[in-house]
Amino acid sequence: MKKTNAQKLTWLRKNHVILKKEKVRASTVNRLYSFYQRNPLSTPRNLAYGLPGRIQKKFETEDGKITYVYTPKGKITTKQYIKLIDTRTNRQIKRELPVNISTPKFSHRFKSGKREDRFRYVFEPYLKVTALNVNDVLARLKKIYIPDLMETVDLFYKRRKIFYQTRVIGALILYDTENMPEDNLPRPVKFSTKQDFPGYLWDMLHELLVTDILRNYKDAIINLKCIDVFIRTQIKPSNIEKLL
Repeated sequence: MKKTNAQKLTWLRKNHVILKKEKVRASTVNRLYSFYQRNPLSTPRNLAYGLPGRIQKKFETEDGKITYVYTPKGKITTKQYIKLIDTRTNRQIKRELPVNISTPKFSHRFKSGKREDRFRYVFEPYLKVTALNVNDVLARLKKIYIPDLMETVDLFYKRRKIFYQTRVIGALILYDTENMPEDNLPRPVKFSTKQDFPGYLWDMLHELLVTDILRNYKDAIINLKCIDVFIRTQIKPSNIEKLL
């Protein structure tokens, strides 16, 4: 049964979303009630009021200074807030990943403070490449497989955009070979922007299959197994990443 404005207001006050006692506009009540029906009560009030900039300013304070974010559940430090977002978005992504994506990992930290999220795009079954079908495989990689891989990249960017202010994307291509000297070292794809990454990935696949192998070993068979994708801090960690 649809709730009345008074019932929604009662719920908002009971759960400490609205604190003031004076009259509240119906549009505000509807907005806040709808927001907290879709989001946990640990979500900051400023987001519910459509004021993300106020939260952003809290991440720009001097290092070492403790700042707080206010939620209906009470105040928490910005570090606790970022940890909550990290955990929540990790779970969201894992629930939404397609079956050919494996081993997602989040917030890997380097000694420099840089951060990295990663996942593995698996070819199921392996793509078997020979001199006879290489052009067809390359066409399918460009038109089907790389766009499919980028849908998962888009999912990571959508869910974890707060962490991706200074991120670039790189990859490793994993494969094995037959009918030639063993050459199974993963091929790296250099880090680049999200926009440029698909082109660099396809260029490396072409270089690996055509230039490095089939041009020299006509009878070779290459089994493309998977692509490990890394979404990594570009230069230095952002203030938000430092809180992870």
